[in-house]
Amino acid sequence: MGGKRYIKGWALFLGGLLLILAASAIAPSRAVSQDVSVPEVIEVDPNTPQTDTDDRQPVPVIVDGATLFSIRQPLGLSTAEERAQQITDRILAVARDSDISLNDFKVVEQAGMAVVYGGPNLIVRVTDADGVAVNVDRQVLANSYLEQIRTAVDRYREERQSGYLTQAILSSLAATLAFIILVIVVCFIFSQIIKSLINWRDRARQRQQKTVFWIFSPQAIGDVSVDFLRTLRSFIIVGLLLLYVPALYRRYRYFRSLR
Repeated sequence: MGGKRYIKGWALFLGGLLLILAASAIAPSRAVSQDVSVPEVIEVDPNTPQTDTDDRQPVPVIVDGATLFSIRQPLGLSTAEERAQQITDRILAVARDSDISLNDFKVVEQAGMAVVYGGPNLIVRVTDADGVAVNVDRQVLANSYLEQIRTAVDRYREERQSGYLTQAILSSLAATLAFIILVIVVCFIFSQIIKSLINWRDRARQRQQKTVFWIFSPQAIGDVSVDFLRTLRSFIIVGLLLLYVPALYRRYRYFRSLR
């Protein structure tokens, strides 16, 4: 009975530990901008004829791992993919220029288009066709892009400040230490449970040498239980690793696009 209570106590402790780990792992991380289902626009001569491409799949504009918005139509000779890449490059160029304030971002009407600027740098041209594609006025669409771009630039700069990087490094080191400790604790708990099972098996085998069914013998039950616990321990360690690596990866989003 003492061995069973010992095993049960360790099992309860392990279950509580895993619940605490799961709760901390699913804690919401810092929110990033969500994909706004409005297509985007790129710079080309507005007099160049455009092709109707409403049936095409939207191409996301992604900055620093976050989707800002999507573009659906080509403009002039630029395809949707080319436009998305051009816009991304322009946003990154503005984000890296610390002389351009967030207050310098604006929408200007030019040649029948709503143009988004970051300081003196043109970022996006929005035409009537782009607004029609999503059933909004081009000015409304341009203002939506403006806010998404401004937020992305602000986040980009913040995540490259020394204070943010220091905090990211320290929190990542803490997460790594916690992961190592959890792995050690899991291995220790399972080793104690397995040792208790082996002792129970040996004691039971000494008290009862024969059994009607071999499958119910202490040797068979003990061997199956030990193999099961060893397999379960491996799965738990792999699960901890699968929780740890993505969390660490999210903390270092900065390094994904650092150039």
